[in-house]
Parts: sequence; structure tokens; C-alpha cells
Amino acid sequence: MGIMSSVYGGIGVFREKGQPGSIHVICGCMFAGKTEALIDRVRGLPAGDVCVFKHALDRRYDDTRVVSHNHRSCRAVPVTHSDELQKVDMGNANVVAIDEGHFFDDNFPAVCEQLCTRGLDVIVTTLDLDSWGRPFPMIARLRKLADSVTVKTTQCGKCGGQATRTQRLIPFVAANLVGGAEAFEPRCESCWTPPPEEGDAPIVGDHRVHDPPADRIRP
Repeated sequence: MGIMSSVYGGIGVFREKGQPGSIHVICGCMFAGKTEALIDRVRGLPAGDVCVFKHALDRRYDDTRVVSHNHRSCRAVPVTHSDELQKVDMGNANVVAIDEGHFFDDNFPAVCEQLCTRGLDVIVTTLDLDSWGRPFPMIARLRKLADSVTVKTTQCGKCGGQATRTQRLIPFVAANLVGGAEAFEPRCESCWTPPPEEGDAPIVGDHRVHDPPADRIRP
């Protein structure tokens, strides 16, 4: 079983009918091909029609490029706060593509909405669940604003089934952990084990250790 996608349309329940622009969310667990999907959409557009952003925290592969785990990439503008997305000169672009939306602050959904009101089509890739399998509250709000939501899954790293969760593999060492295959693995719900809650004793099995609350960890 490889990467799979489920698309849900017409979800923009909080947006006024006839409002210009659109919001499209591509979400799922790690290694599900979310960034690959964003790069495919970006490469299918004429030069100058799209502006790509990434959070400056994500330096796994490159500081100024969005890079998939398969090492495909496209140029991107790094930002540290969602408000910066409105201050960048985008020229004649009519599409805004934002990778790793879950890294952004709580105002991110409102900023995406404001970009939409300017007539821009906004594409966001993001994790949908944290290390405990809980929805990121900010991303849950963004999904309610979206015109379409694509939920991507991939193959479980243990049993080969359909993975919808992200398994943390290494100890917590910083407020934000940005990593790849050395730190995380896609898992199905049966093979996935949540980290201990804050205050619990470390657990040695499956590399599980003490982790911070969901609002301090990525993912």
C-alpha cells in the first residue's frame, strides 16, 4: 500500500459566498507526500503566478527551498510569523503555497483568510495530528475555512498497512523538533504508540520518552 489521498470539497463554512480566492489544505501524517503534492501544483503553474513560503524553523534540507523527503524542491521565502505572509511583495502572483502550516502561530488561519480576500488562492500543507494523535487546534480551524481538504496517508513503517499517525522515535531535546526519518515514522493506528503525557515517567520501549505538551512540539 503506497500513498493515498482523500479529498473533501466545499468545506468553507465560515466564508461568505462569492468571496474571491480560495483555500486548499493538504494534510496527513509525515511521509505521506504532502510536500510532493505542493511541489507538483507549483511546478504546474507559469513562472510568476505563484509565491511559495516555508517556516524559517524548517531547515532540514535547505534554508530557502521547500524540499520533500524524496529531495524534490522549489524555491521558497522563509518566514517566522504568519503576519509576514501579508508583507512580502508577491508581484503578480495569484497563488500562495505554504509548506508545513502547523509550524505557524495561532493567527495563521486568519492570515490565510485575509490572503483569500485579496483574491489569492492559498495552498497549505500541514500535519493534521500531533504526536499524541490529537488535532492541532489551529489546523482544525483552518480546515473549517478551506474550500477543499486533501487527507493523505502512506504505508505504515511497521506492518505496511495504511498509516494515519506519526510515531516519534527519539527523545525530546528541544521545544520544537524538526526531523525526518531519524526522528519520526508513519504508523497505522494499531502500530502507533503515543508518547507519555507530561509528568509521566520515561518509557524505554520503542524509543518512547518524556515529551512536552502538544502546543510545544512539532509534531
